[in-house]
Amino acid sequence: MADEHWQGQPTGLGIRVPMLVVSPWTVGGHVTSEVFDHTSVIRFLEQWTGIEEPNISAWRRQVTGDLTGAFDFTRGRPQPEVEQPGPVPPFTGRWRPEPPQDQKMPEQEPGRRPARPLPYQPDAHGRVSRDGKQVELTLTNSGRSSAHFALYPYAAEYEVPQHLDVRGSAPLRVPLTEGAYRFTVTGPNGFRREFAGRADGSAAVTTKIDASARIVSLTLGNTGGADLTFTLRPLAYTDAAPRTVRVRPGASRTVAYGTDEAHGWYDLEVVAAGDEPFRRRLMGHIENGRDSVSG
Repeated sequence: MADEHWQGQPTGLGIRVPMLVVSPWTVGGHVTSEVFDHTSVIRFLEQWTGIEEPNISAWRRQVTGDLTGAFDFTRGRPQPEVEQPGPVPPFTGRWRPEPPQDQKMPEQEPGRRPARPLPYQPDAHGRVSRDGKQVELTLTNSGRSSAHFALYPYAAEYEVPQHLDVRGSAPLRVPLTEGAYRFTVTGPNGFRREFAGRADGSAAVTTKIDASARIVSLTLGNTGGADLTFTLRPLAYTDAAPRTVRVRPGASRTVAYGTDEAHGWYDLEVVAAGDEPFRRRLMGHIENGRDSVSG
């Protein structure tokens, strides 16, 4: 949008910074991975006062939340006592205002946290076109808020990464270079799809997410003239053994992968014997509208 550019370049949302929300309706140590920016605080006040701020662009309203997703207003909680506040506890040292003398990369706090539901449900799948010149990619987002996708072209499919904001569905035709492709699509809340293969390959995978059952359905296709043996290998969140599926020429088979025991998280690799360059990796979290846990 014109009001989000400077000298012909998009300004974007800026660097990520942490935010702590303290409220009777945020107790429990929850985290949220929804995209927010500095205008989200103003939009939260819009919800409270009913007065709209006219200087927030339509694009920011599309790609960022209004902070209400960090709260749980459905549960009644007693109001905190404010007349006689308790003593201020001593500083724990968890957050240090002074930079440490021994500089090193910070480490994420271990363990999982309860997590608020998110308004995104991204997915992406694609297959080589009949003429073998491009991958016909489909990006989908069945959530109520726009999801940002980034495509990183590791086989020089594009000169620079591609960025799309999607609500619903969006096609993207990825050109092939030298008869092969290798690119990655990322999205919110750990979403990741890795694509690799060649133009004359015969393996294909399409996906469909069942949010209520927390199932990823994978349809394994074979457009070639010989049998293909697909291997589905979980890479995280479960100790389940790999699964092999044989697909005859011109046929397809659908496999359901459940994620309920992992609270909706999944990380799968799909390869095909007989089409060795072919590889897909599927990572993400299935939202069902209820509280979950962080990855």
